[in-house]
Amino acid sequence: REKEGREGRKEGKEGGRERERVRREREKERGKEIKERKGGKEERKKRKKKER
Repeated sequence: REKEGREGRKEGKEGGRERERVRREREKERGKEIKERKGGKEERKKRKKKER
């Protein structure tokens, strides 16, 4: 029982770090989206062409 508890705690820490990283990446993506919306349709069209 004790061993399982320790392993679980360790996993929790690593999971927390992973979650933090994912959350930061999502926030970056959201920031890009907001900038694109403010930038207007023309910029978005140009970006879409570049992506292709």
